[in-house]
Amino acid sequence: MAEIAGKIGAVYAQSGDATTMTTKPIGTGDAATVLFYLQEPVIDCEAVSPTASGSILAGDWTSSGATAQTLTADATDEKEGTYCIKNDVTTVAGAQTCLCLFTMDDVQDWHDKARVNFWVRCDRIQSAFTSARFEVVDSSNNRSYWNLTFAAGTWTRVNCLLGTPDGNSGTAAVLTLVKKVQLSFVAADTTVFYQEIDWIGITPEGIARSATILVDGVAQAINAYTLTTSGTLTFTTAPAAVAITATYNYYAVVQTTGFFGYSLNLVGDPIETTDYSDVGIRTYISGCTSWAGSAERHWLTTETMDGWLATERIVKFFTDASSDPQLRYEGWAIISGESVTSAVDTLVNESLSFQGCGIITYVEE
Repeated sequence: MAEIAGKIGAVYAQSGDATTMTTKPIGTGDAATVLFYLQEPVIDCEAVSPTASGSILAGDWTSSGATAQTLTADATDEKEGTYCIKNDVTTVAGAQTCLCLFTMDDVQDWHDKARVNFWVRCDRIQSAFTSARFEVVDSSNNRSYWNLTFAAGTWTRVNCLLGTPDGNSGTAAVLTLVKKVQLSFVAADTTVFYQEIDWIGITPEGIARSATILVDGVAQAINAYTLTTSGTLTFTTAPAAVAITATYNYYAVVQTTGFFGYSLNLVGDPIETTDYSDVGIRTYISGCTSWAGSAERHWLTTETMDGWLATERIVKFFTDASSDPQLRYEGWAIISGESVTSAVDTLVNESLSFQGCGIITYVEE
């Protein structure tokens, strides 16, 4: 019903209870990489036929192509945990499609997830193949795919935006009905190779600010990184090539109400440093930053903001919700005010005011 009051300006906020992820791997540090994503693990690649455990899905890993392919849980090449899944393609024909395929026992709903993340490795560079893709397949066998880029013999961290695949099979996979994920390499010649994949996770919406980040088991100070509501973790100084883990909460984020207008005010406070040596010209340095905002809505729906006042919420302000990717500002905010205006000759309007209590980010995904 919120669309009545304006989809473009919809307020999204967390809903229900938080889900806690405790000491979950999110990747291995690298001096050239400072960006990571907090993720909910879904396939840990510790077994060829895993059973459901916590957030880990039950299903089966299989391969396709030449009969000589051998798919194993490999303990010598793993990137995270104890094993990775390895498809050893020892016989291959040109133009043959070789798959490392996981079929889930139960259909999954990923429509409200931002990304699917995983590690991939092959002993040949991706340009040695006609195509090298990661694919998400729904229960009707519709496929969406993302083209992969990787060097030979090196683990590569891949983050696929679920809303923006590079292509599909003619019909994009329905993300409410996800049934399979797979590496799909089309051989350009008869050279043998292997495919490896490890630790598949999905980035949930609505990360709480209270996260504990550990690098090689050592908790990081809050000024060592920034964290957005979409789960993007950026270190101030790139960590060494060691394990990075996180304990964090996340919420389902849903559209809560619509409104016909909003305003955001992003402020950077200058601090004056003028002294006698500045010969009458004022000088400044950067001080604290902050943001605040407000929103107006027509009271045309049964949606209510009861209980919001003086609470902290994850909020999203869309500039174009119909675009792909969706364009928006998002951050944590305290609802600092709520007011209702009613006149005899106009619609009843409700105003909300927000005080930002963390960073606000312009998101293009």
